[in-house]
Amino acid sequence: MKEAGIYIHIPFCAAKCPYCNFYSLPHAGSKWQEYADTLCRVLETWRGKGIAAKTLYFGGGTPSLLPAEQLLQIKDTVCRVFGRPEEITLEANPGLCSLEKLKKLRQGGFNRISFGVQSLNEQELKQLGRLHSPGQAEQAILQAAEAGFDNLSADLMLAVPGQTEASLSETLSRLTALPIAHVSAYLLKAEPGTPFYTPEMLALTQEEERCRRLYLQTVSFLEQAGYRQYEISNFSRPSWESKHNLLYWQGKEYLGFGPAAHSFWEGQRLCYPDDLSAFLDSRGTNQQVLESQIDPPEEAVLLGLRLKQGISLTRLKETYHCSLSKAEPFCRRCIREGLMEHREGRIALTPQGFLVSNEIIVRLLECLEPD
Repeated sequence: MKEAGIYIHIPFCAAKCPYCNFYSLPHAGSKWQEYADTLCRVLETWRGKGIAAKTLYFGGGTPSLLPAEQLLQIKDTVCRVFGRPEEITLEANPGLCSLEKLKKLRQGGFNRISFGVQSLNEQELKQLGRLHSPGQAEQAILQAAEAGFDNLSADLMLAVPGQTEASLSETLSRLTALPIAHVSAYLLKAEPGTPFYTPEMLALTQEEERCRRLYLQTVSFLEQAGYRQYEISNFSRPSWESKHNLLYWQGKEYLGFGPAAHSFWEGQRLCYPDDLSAFLDSRGTNQQVLESQIDPPEEAVLLGLRLKQGISLTRLKETYHCSLSKAEPFCRRCIREGLMEHREGRIALTPQGFLVSNEIIVRLLECLEPD
């Protein structure tokens, strides 16, 4: 059997956050059952192809907007077609999960919840257009634990308008006092096509020194609280890393279903267009090829340097026949500047290096030449 991660995109939201550029639509409850039925029909077409699901991830949008019955319908179909995954994650809005619903999901086989907390400061949540309060976020996490979830994650947003080191410290203190095993902390970006894409927001999110301070504060605080950084934006207690997201960063295969969902399968990158109607009308047959040729050494560097464990230059040389005559001096310079570290035969970015990872990756790729 061939292992793969399975991603299900739920393209519905109660309200669109002003910073979000993921594909989502107003909640459109009249479409929910049709969408669940269409997804299940598409999933059934993969039956008997010798694929075993290692992980299952419901993202969005706001997956927790759907009733538990529809979420379980889709989950059960995945399990029938691909077998039972080790990790079954639901992204959830803290204001859309009652204790009763959480219990149904846990009893039905979901074993991980990722809450979009973003902040535990009232004013920062308002700036982000979030519909929940700090108290609702804390209550949702406690209720999920009461419902039987021990694998709980929380998303945080850094460099929010008005955020200070003091307000971030309070959020981190309150968050790590809760029964969560994993934290994802992302620097706010003003994405094209969103309401946040204004000169003022661009200036704020590109304020390098402020972003640097808040990011490094988060890394330090979480490490001291027992959350080990294992990727640019992800931290976990020992053994509680996101198995699904690790598949992406380790270059493993995954299949995505639903509008805007991406796949990496048999050496190709594929996606469904950002169009719910087209997905429904075509019954999920409108998937497109994004890339048919993947550059393996480039992929290894791009993905591997996201991870705290980094990459092996020796493996690049031996597996992909890359010359290291320019790469090794470049890496030594990065190490001297505190942007990289060398341990156990691997090079890895430090927290300071993660802040400029794009530039380092581009430069390193330029240094790699055929041997």
